[in-house]
Amino acid sequence: PQNAASEAAVRRQKLADLKAAGHDPFTITKCKQDAFSADLKEEYKDLPAEEDTGVWSAWLAV
Repeated sequence: PQNAASEAAVRRQKLADLKAAGHDPFTITKCKQDAFSADLKEEYKDLPAEEDTGVWSAWLAV
């Protein structure tokens, strides 16, 4: 119980620090949609499903 209370206090402080820095993690952020899955499937229909484009490899290396 004591450990849980101190852990909750640490989490509340981290949230307060984020908000003070202008980063509210609970704000809903929306981006303008500029692509649709059907369009992407059509555009890349000739790309074999098993072919590695390297995109995920580069992303996972970060």
